[in-house]
This record gives sequence, structure tokens and C-alpha cells, in this order.
Amino acid sequence: MSNLILHVHNVAWLGGVPAFIADFAAAFPELAHQSLYLKDGGEDKGAIQMMNDAGVNTAFCPEKLGPTILNQFDPALVILHNISGGNVVGPHPWHWLRQFPTISYHHSAVSPTIPCDHHVFVSQYLKSRYKGLLGNFIRNWDVIPPCIQAKKYAGVKPDYKAKVVGKIATPTNAAKYPFMLLGAARAAGGKLMMPGCRKYFGEAQDVVDVSPNWWSVPRYLARMSLFLYVNSPTMGPETWGRCVTEAMAAGLPVIGENRGGVAEQIIDGVNGYLVDPNDAGRIRMLVSELLNNPSKLESMGQAARTIDGIADIKVLRAKLAPIMLRLAVGGV
Repeated sequence: MSNLILHVHNVAWLGGVPAFIADFAAAFPELAHQSLYLKDGGEDKGAIQMMNDAGVNTAFCPEKLGPTILNQFDPALVILHNISGGNVVGPHPWHWLRQFPTISYHHSAVSPTIPCDHHVFVSQYLKSRYKGLLGNFIRNWDVIPPCIQAKKYAGVKPDYKAKVVGKIATPTNAAKYPFMLLGAARAAGGKLMMPGCRKYFGEAQDVVDVSPNWWSVPRYLARMSLFLYVNSPTMGPETWGRCVTEAMAAGLPVIGENRGGVAEQIIDGVNGYLVDPNDAGRIRMLVSELLNNPSKLESMGQAARTIDGIADIKVLRAKLAPIMLRLAVGGV
């Protein structure tokens, strides 16, 4: 009998779904894992390498997913990551897809979706986006965050005295927003560390432009004192925010936007602060308050590490293993 988990996805940038697939393999090491990328080339080589390093090989499918392709892999379970009806063959894919146990893992809102044996949402916020489908189109579902290997970050010792405000993702679609982030760091006499920030600020002495790859994220986080995750209000809310989870697991307090999945990770005033992304004044005030108080940064950072009780791969295994077992023996 096959013990292969086939992860079908159509995104391959460093982080996000590929990072989750890599960590998924660590959560279930007794199973074989295969990535099926529904594109022909153009992938992020770093993301593919990250999955390969985790023992997850990647195959490419330039056409829509169909039964012939799945039969070639003979999977015990198919996990569809953000796959909609437009990515599969036929007007009624459920007729052929039902020969395989299937889980639809929703990392972001994708509609119309595909009927599956079980649906998983990464946050309560994302589940609410599917409210009209729950109970009718979607009958079996759970909310399980895109868990990380928290132990990778447990040994990180942030530099609370360095006055470095960090952010992993670049708000590329809102040119003025990075200037607000730098303004918050400058108001506290600190620096901003963010991938691509040289694009906006040139050779300014108070910016650090270091782009982490799949193996260096913990070291990248160790150079920070505080993690700032607010995006331009013109961007939609994060459905979860994996980089926030990583920062918290590394012992960094997070100032994050009070919307979407980010708000489900931060306990305001305990392990960070929740802010309105439009409120630049409060963001500057909180950054200054924390950067100038290393002992408070450290105490909040220790509280932040408890995120492993919510979003560690042990949680993923405990919650998902019974579902996978039920589907493997023919239950729905």
C-alpha cells in the first residue's frame, strides 16, 4: 500500500506554501512526500531547494491536474494547497478525484474551490471568508495554522540592545509604505532591516538590506530587536503570516496589524502589540517604547516563544494525523 502524500500546489516562492510543505514532511517523517507544482518552469529555485532539502522532490505539471497524472504517483493521500476548480480537468472533477483521499488546505481565499473529503483553513479569519460554503459545499473542516519547526528558532538569541526593527517581506506594491517603516525606526534612533530596502533608501546608514534564504532565516532574526509586520492598508490582510510565527518562535516581540491571521497570533501587550496599519503615529510610539527598553523587549520576547504551543509541527501532527488516518481507511 502506498504511503505517499502528494502535495499539489501552484506557488513556489521562498516561504509560504513550499515552506509549509517542507515542515509538513518533518511533522510526518514516516511518510513519503512529493511536491507537484502546477506550472512549467519559472519557479523559485530557492523554494524548490528548500523542499528538496526536506526530502520532498518536486515534479512539474504544465497542464491542469487530472486522473492520469495522479495515477502515475499512486498517492495514499492528495493534499491540494490553494487549488481551485480552474486548476483541474473536467467540469466535475470530484467524480474522478474521489478515487483518492483528499484534503484541501486553504492558505488563502481561492474560489471556486473543489469538493474534498476534508478542508483545512490556516486561520479563523480565512474560515470566515468561506462562511457561505460551510455546512453545505464544505462539510468537514478544521482550522490548523501552517505550523513551523519551532525548534529551529528555539536557540535564537535576539539582540534586544541593537535597536534593529526587522521585517522579512517587502511591501512592494506600495512605494510610500517602506518610508513609514523606516520613519518608525528612526524615531527611536534605530535601524530598519528589510529585504529590498536599498531599492527605496539607497545607501542610507540606518537601513540593512539582507535577504534571508531558506537556511538562514534564524540567523537573520537573531540580528533584530523587534519584529514589525504591518503592510500597506491597500494590501489585503494576511491569512496567517508565517514570518510572524517564525519571529515569535525566535523570541522577538511583534508589532503587527490588527487584522487577518496576524491578529490571531499576537496577544496585545503580552507578546507584542496590535496596531491599525493606518496609524503611523502609534506605530512610531510603540517602536520607540520597545527599542528603548531592552528588558521589556526580552520579557515580551519570552512570551512570544509560546507560539510553539499554537503553531509547531507537533500541533499539526496531533490535529491532522487522526484526519489522515480516517481518510486512509476510507472514512469521510
